[in-house]
Amino acid sequence: MSKILVNRSKWLVVCLTLIPLWLALSAGVAVWWSLRDDDQQERERNQRFALEMSEQRISEDLRKLGEMVGERHTGEQSSSKNLTRAAAMVEGVLGPSNTGYLIERIVAPMEWPIIRVSLPAKQANAPHLWVLTPYDSPRDQSTALADSALAAAIAAAQTMAKDQAPCHIHFLFVPHGNEVEAPVRQTMERIQSLMKSPSAAFIIGPMGTSPQLLALSPNAASSSTQALGDLGSHQWLASNLENLATTYRSMGIPALWVTSRREGVDNNTIEASHIAITAGKLVEWLRRCARLEAVK
Repeated sequence: MSKILVNRSKWLVVCLTLIPLWLALSAGVAVWWSLRDDDQQERERNQRFALEMSEQRISEDLRKLGEMVGERHTGEQSSSKNLTRAAAMVEGVLGPSNTGYLIERIVAPMEWPIIRVSLPAKQANAPHLWVLTPYDSPRDQSTALADSALAAAIAAAQTMAKDQAPCHIHFLFVPHGNEVEAPVRQTMERIQSLMKSPSAAFIIGPMGTSPQLLALSPNAASSSTQALGDLGSHQWLASNLENLATTYRSMGIPALWVTSRREGVDNNTIEASHIAITAGKLVEWLRRCARLEAVK
C-alpha cells in the first residue's frame, strides 16, 4: 500500500513539474507563431504595395540621380547646373512622351522652375491635394536621401497617371526644399499665389531606408493610414523639409511631412525595393485621402 502511495506521489510530483513546463512551452510556441504570422502578413502587405511599382525603374532613377545628376543646389556653378539637369530629368520622365503628363513650368524666385503635373478630378469644384517634392539636395552632404524622396515621388506620379481621381491631385517638384540657404519660403509663397488652396499638402521626405511609411506631423494617423504600416507622429528632428511643413502650416495650409526615415535605422542605406514599398503605400494613402476629401 505504501509503495502505491509512493508511486502516486512520484507521479504527482512529475505532473506538477511537467504541467507548468508544458504551459510555458505552449505559450512560447503561441507567441512565436503569432509573431511569425505577423511577419508573414507584413511581408505580404509590403509585396502587395510594391506590385504597382517598378523596382527596376526606381533603381534606374536612383542611378541617374546619383551618377549623372549628383549634388544639386544654388551654390557652386557645377551644382547649379546639376539642379537644371534634375529639372530636365523630372520633365523627361513624367512628360507626354513617357508617362503622359502635361508639364507645367511655374516661374520660381530663382532661375529654376516649379514643375507641376496634375490629375484632374471629374468635377471642377473638387478639393485639391498637393504632393510636393524638392528636386534639390543639401550642400556638402550626400544626395542619397534627397534622391530617394525624388525617386519615390516620380514613381507615385507614374503609377497614378491613369487614375480617375475624385480630387484634383497636383504633383509639384520644387527647386528649393533641401538646401537651407535657398529661398524656400519665397518658393512656397509663389506656389500658394498661383494655385488654389489645398485641402492638404504632402511634403515627401526621404524614402527607402525602411519599408514602413512614417509621417512626421501632428495628427498624422487617421482612417486613411490604416494598414499602411507603422504610421504616426514621431518626435524626431528632421532636415529642412520639416521646416517646409511648418512654413506651410504657418500659412494656414494643412501640411504633412511624409517619410520612411526613422530612428534606429541606417538612414544612409537606400534600397530600391524599399522605395517601391513606401511609394506603393504613398499611392494608396493619396487615393484614400482623395476619397475622404471628396465626400466631406
